Amino acid sequence: MCKRDRIFPRICAQIVDKADFACYNREDSNHDSNRPPGPYRRAMTRDGRNHIMKISDVIDILSAEVVWGDAALCDREVQNACGSDLMSDVLAYVKDQSLLLTGLVNPQVIRTAEMMDFVCIVFVRGKRPDPAMIELASEYGIVLLTTRHRMFTACGRLYAAGLEGGSL
Repeated sequence: MCKRDRIFPRICAQIVDKADFACYNREDSNHDSNRPPGPYRRAMTRDGRNHIMKISDVIDILSAEVVWGDAALCDREVQNACGSDLMSDVLAYVKDQSLLLTGLVNPQVIRTAEMMDFVCIVFVRGKRPDPAMIELASEYGIVLLTTRHRMFTACGRLYAAGLEGGSL
């Protein structure tokens, strides 16, 4: 059985009707390192509205490393997320207080995130921004994170924890 067949049925089983809550429980006997650390509840209120997640929650869920940003900045909220390596797709995505997941590492990512009011950028697949990008992010106050997860897995973990994508 391949790794995908072991991981994703468990994640998909946790996504339930909007009126219910699902919980990842650390004490679960089937727990492995590929599931988000728990307990994380599907962050949705009973009336069907998304719960707002903090950047510090994203750090925990993705086992991410903070490249730039302090505790006060990591306490900011994100309402939804966007995952893309194409900045033209990101420009089409117009939500404030959002999180950008990308594998693209160049200064244009920071400029695009600033123009679209993103508060945090997560670089996937262990990619790391260069010093010029870190300086640019510090000027704009954008938190930079890096995670070893691939984009699909990172997006899936955030979605399973309750963070959703916005509408186009």
